Amino acid sequence: MITAEMIRQYFYCPRKIYWRIVLPERPRTPQIKRGLRIHKKAWQGRRIIKKQGEIIEELIRKYPLSSEKLGISGIVDAIIIRKIGNEIINIVPIEIKTGSKYTKRPEKQHIMQLVTYILLAQEEWGTEKVTHGYIIYKDTKEKYRIEPTEDLIQELNNAIRDLREILEKEKIPPPTKNKKKCHACEYRKICRGI
Repeated sequence: MITAEMIRQYFYCPRKIYWRIVLPERPRTPQIKRGLRIHKKAWQGRRIIKKQGEIIEELIRKYPLSSEKLGISGIVDAIIIRKIGNEIINIVPIEIKTGSKYTKRPEKQHIMQLVTYILLAQEEWGTEKVTHGYIIYKDTKEKYRIEPTEDLIQELNNAIRDLREILEKEKIPPPTKNKKKCHACEYRKICRGI
């Protein structure tokens, strides 16, 4: 099954999937370790409940989502469930990111990961209840609302098709066109000469 994390990595650089999944090589960079620490710190505890008038807002951390139909799964950083009484009125997936302060925000790989979670949540609760999600950059407190447009969904479907091909054929894909990404990549030493 394709995971939302694989989709994120694919949009950073398609070769990351090859190195991580086909030839499981897992070096850890300071950036990866920092991201793990921030996620652990930001998401301690599991549930927060607030009440505003008759609306109950529940935040659930590390929420698993999957779809047999789409062949995708993942664990979104959090979802907000808004209810009136026991009736769910909407669901909002949230992703927390570190990301580089020197790249255009929101970053493409983060958008596509969140779009994946939105589609998974829509399958579980319906498109009318899941219309958008948020990417929050922890370092700068920036918050971006993301909606799953037709173009983003088509781009995601193309990526899923490419991911399946990489996994099934075990064929190394071309590297990212943005060579600046290679500087922060944990695979730069083994990938460079190929």
